[in-house]
Amino acid sequence: MVWDQQWSLDRSNMYLPGQADLEPPQAVIDFADMAILHFADRPANRLRALDLGSGMGRNSMYLAQKFGSVVGIDYSRSAVEQSKRLADTLDKSIDFVQADAIGELPFPNDTFDLIIDSFTSTSIQGSENRELFAKECERLLTPQGLLLMRSVSTEDITESRLIKSNPGPDVNSSIWPGTNKFQKNYSAAEILELHNDLELIRLEKQRKYSYKLGMHVPVTNWMAVFEKGATSE
Repeated sequence: MVWDQQWSLDRSNMYLPGQADLEPPQAVIDFADMAILHFADRPANRLRALDLGSGMGRNSMYLAQKFGSVVGIDYSRSAVEQSKRLADTLDKSIDFVQADAIGELPFPNDTFDLIIDSFTSTSIQGSENRELFAKECERLLTPQGLLLMRSVSTEDITESRLIKSNPGPDVNSSIWPGTNKFQKNYSAAEILELHNDLELIRLEKQRKYSYKLGMHVPVTNWMAVFEKGATSE
């Protein structure tokens, strides 16, 4: 699998954008600050965070500086092993678990106050699998809990071209040349539909330059933040 290949590489040889970084993206920093304000009546060291598709663990490492309990989930054994080693090196207390986020994870309902999906749903093939992923996010969030969804916009220049030249099996998806990585790109309407059982409280496009497919190119991503209702269904 492309992600097992990615995570088994030395950081200097990784071929997917941003994955070798140790610093969290600004969207994750902003989300953590938002969560602290959102839960102003609770100490941050009592909040529980889940990083779905934690990869090398950079977002989990940052969350561990802010919140009391952090769990990182990734289905790649290489990613989990490397994350554990890095956490030990940095003296961070994080529970990294190898598991597939499509389907039920080994946690009770209403376990986490914060959940991060940082391009994880972008890599999930099949609308039914993305729906299962979204339902699991909703199940695991506490009432009034927050979900961050970072994804690639259909307006992204590179992806809009790949959707035409290298289309994937799903609507607005692509297959990256060279790596055969599947990527689901989202319109605003698709983001809202995926998490239609949660309340959208922030949606914005974020534009920057990134290293992608061997080039420094402008990229267009989404930052979406959802809140679970105060009472569970």
